[in-house]
Amino acid sequence: MTTDFSSKNNRELVDDIWMWLMTEAGAREHRQRSEQEAQRRMEATGASEIPHPTLECKLVQAAPTYDPSILRQLYELLPREVVDEVMTPAHEEVMVVPERWDARRFKGLAKYGSEVAGVVLKARLPSGPPRLRVAEKKP
Repeated sequence: MTTDFSSKNNRELVDDIWMWLMTEAGAREHRQRSEQEAQRRMEATGASEIPHPTLECKLVQAAPTYDPSILRQLYELLPREVVDEVMTPAHEEVMVVPERWDARRFKGLAKYGSEVAGVVLKARLPSGPPRLRVAEKKP
């Protein structure tokens, strides 16, 4: 197999593209099946990680999402300026952008009491199943 693409005729070039598309699709299917089997084994044993000498293989939970209609209750429990630090109100850019809540800052609201923490917990929406992450271990 030559990598001098300019020397290939059109048919060879198209054949080459097709071969790589099929190779890529096969590799993707093989990877997905391997991931499914690893997840199945982890779920069967209640594991969140598979030990490996050089790779990290663990289940990673998706970032949580929150119900904005419930989070608006925070305005009744906290001063407006405190809530405004974790929320971007709906506004118009090129299109209307809905209000956003900065979940990274929710932890700081816990100092205002269990009722506030309860609102945040109640607003948390279920996330999808954890996904498998395989990466090189950091030294």
